[in-house]
Amino acid sequence: MHVAALPAGCLGAYEHERERILLARGLTPVEQRCVLAHELGHALLSHVGSSAADERAAERFAARLLIDPRALAEACRWARDDAELADELGVTIDIVRDYREHRGVRRAA
Repeated sequence: MHVAALPAGCLGAYEHERERILLARGLTPVEQRCVLAHELGHALLSHVGSSAADERAAERFAARLLIDPRALAEACRWARDDAELADELGVTIDIVRDYREHRGVRRAA
């Protein structure tokens, strides 16, 4: 894994030919964790390129890797919204939403 200057809007990349993950400079620790998990998904799922289907699969991989179902269930009891869930779980809101969408978890109260 390397931190690098990436094009605007690009938070991370997996270089298949070099078997290397790049993370954008300036990410918060939570963003680093989530982007790294996403790019690891690309690597382990043998993605070459970045089709929409590959992006969805990498995001699902990251959500499953980073979210403990028991911790999510507990946080859903008191969290008022996805932002509170994400903060409690140490992930981005996008990771929470993807996990809920693909695992059928109801929205926070």
